[in-house]
Amino acid sequence: MIHDAQLDFYDSRLATCSSDGSVKIFDVKDGNQTFIADLKGHEGPVWQVAWAHPMYNSQIASCSYDRRVIIWNESGNQWNKTYEYRNHSGSVNSVCWAPVDYGLILACASSDGCVSILTATNTGEWLAKKIDNAHDIGCNAISWAPSVPTSNISGLMSAKDVVVAPKRFVTGGCDNVIIIWREENDQWIPETKLEGHLDWVRDVAWAPSFGIEKSLIASCSQDQSVMIWTNDGSSANWNSQVLNRFNDVVWHVSWSITGDILAVSCGDNKGVVKVGAVSADEHNLLGGEFSVRGFPTITIFGANKKKPEDYNGARTADGLIDAAFKALKAKVNNQMGGKKSSSSGSSDVIELTDDNFDKLVLGSEDLWLVEFYAPWCGHCKNLAPHWAQAATELKGKVKLGALGATVHSIKAQEYGVQGYPTIKYFPSGKKDKHSAQDYDGGRVSQDIVSWALEKAAESVPAPEIEQITSESIFKSAFVDHPLCVISILPNI
Repeated sequence: MIHDAQLDFYDSRLATCSSDGSVKIFDVKDGNQTFIADLKGHEGPVWQVAWAHPMYNSQIASCSYDRRVIIWNESGNQWNKTYEYRNHSGSVNSVCWAPVDYGLILACASSDGCVSILTATNTGEWLAKKIDNAHDIGCNAISWAPSVPTSNISGLMSAKDVVVAPKRFVTGGCDNVIIIWREENDQWIPETKLEGHLDWVRDVAWAPSFGIEKSLIASCSQDQSVMIWTNDGSSANWNSQVLNRFNDVVWHVSWSITGDILAVSCGDNKGVVKVGAVSADEHNLLGGEFSVRGFPTITIFGANKKKPEDYNGARTADGLIDAAFKALKAKVNNQMGGKKSSSSGSSDVIELTDDNFDKLVLGSEDLWLVEFYAPWCGHCKNLAPHWAQAATELKGKVKLGALGATVHSIKAQEYGVQGYPTIKYFPSGKKDKHSAQDYDGGRVSQDIVSWALEKAAESVPAPEIEQITSESIFKSAFVDHPLCVISILPNI
């Protein structure tokens, strides 16, 4: 039985773990998986795997019923065990890497009720700290808080102004309790205890802080419920809400990287998108209602159930899954009060997506300013008319684009977007993703235009010197240019 499956940072590799004690690695490309490694080292079922940030190369942590945590590292296309932690007396149920801002740190939760924090040193050694009796009966899950507090990213702060928050994580246990822990004076202390579940807490997940103006924690339990815990930063109080009650135990909860979609894994075998089939011959009235003319006809009932959309994509599993998740994102976007674009109401603002970004921006030699926005963001809505006006004034000189970061999250993640709106500058000429620079100008149209024209002037190449020997040369060299300097020299 496979217990966990995790994609790496770039969604290019997949790690799985199973009851046979193995961890398997696959390359993922164009919807195909290629097996590349089978990591053997555990002596019992492996419950969970976790990829470290790519800053630390290819590293995976795994935890097992055998009471061990193993850290694996890839070197020269070979995977090797680099560290093994054996200081738990019960099954290790969960492992979670800290945000990259804190360094290479791994937190581990065990059935012995203890939590271990493993920290890599510059010499390649690992230092271990242990929270004894974190949960009375056992600890099932652990999740780190974002390193960037919500108060830093809800406004217009630039990346250089963001302050890294103190280390915190949340745990869930067999005592039906959720505990938030904070590092203070090199010790881990319990900050808040959250009580609301009536049975074992099976999983906890702290939401990423991308543009969310509050802290969110999701939890699920043996009591068949999913709860959302909310803190607005004004006090230490957390408010709870039962998101849903299911018909069976809820095993896992997981946030999207933008923190606006929550995936739930439950024992009732129901997922986030329902797939059904109708025999149009038997139920011909229903087929007529939705104008079914041929077979098979596939229809997507998304945000507006009264106006379903026909599916015209590839008749493959990958095609159907892709369309389903796009419809799901659109539905969530609509429920959050968003609109399709904050800036693209003007035809002079170019709408960018994950699919066209590289071609339009990196593939051109034009100078670009790109806004990464969220449809629900008040600051983005305030910027929208100024962005549209600037795009019109700069037309033909500088291109302005807008990318909905909550929908097209791949590019937002690639460019380190941590708040909305974020504006990136891409200079003229040949460029790649490393060419992006932070925009540090004002947020009204006049400031945007002035800043962009200054950058455009800096990128203008040195003029060529033309010798005027005829009227045709004069016209071709000077008529269409905004500024010309003519020097009349003696014949030397």
